[in-house]
Amino acid sequence: DFYPPTLWRNGDQFALTGNRDGAKTQYAPDVIVDAAKRFIDAECKRPFFLTVAFPMTISGKGQEVPDLNPYADQDWPTADKTRAAMITRVDRYMGQIVQRLQERRVLNRTIIIITSDRGPPSAAEGAADRFLPTGTLRGRQGELYEGGIRVPLIVSWPGSPLAPAESDLRFGMWALLPTLCDLT
Repeated sequence: DFYPPTLWRNGDQFALTGNRDGAKTQYAPDVIVDAAKRFIDAECKRPFFLTVAFPMTISGKGQEVPDLNPYADQDWPTADKTRAAMITRVDRYMGQIVQRLQERRVLNRTIIIITSDRGPPSAAEGAADRFLPTGTLRGRQGELYEGGIRVPLIVSWPGSPLAPAESDLRFGMWALLPTLCDLT
């Protein structure tokens, strides 16, 4: 439900009053990004750790976005338009967060990590191959083939002394915390 009556923040539940009685005026991902930007504003004077987990499904079921732009006029099934619009929103959200880091002059000392928790939707969820989410890899979500377990990992550290690079190195999320500890 992308328009829930409540959300949780740091163990406390708070109401989204714009979603009472079936109304849909407070889109949860928008609320989460606004909270992330407020957190950056409040914590930018000292080191901080922020995780922004978007409750965005990329399967063909359960997706909901406030609008289908910029894909509304595409000759695609509604599920594909919704999925594309949702991914575009996540991209926009990341842009807003990076912009806020720039405005607060902390981007050069911030490590940004973008990844996913799973592969793309399985065929059972009605996912089409329109977007070729696994490229040439075999398998999807719920399968142990590479297409089901490999996910993108993007790391940006603008102020790093390291040269920009791409790597085919395998990475597991269990290595994230020790790697961040070493870097910091």
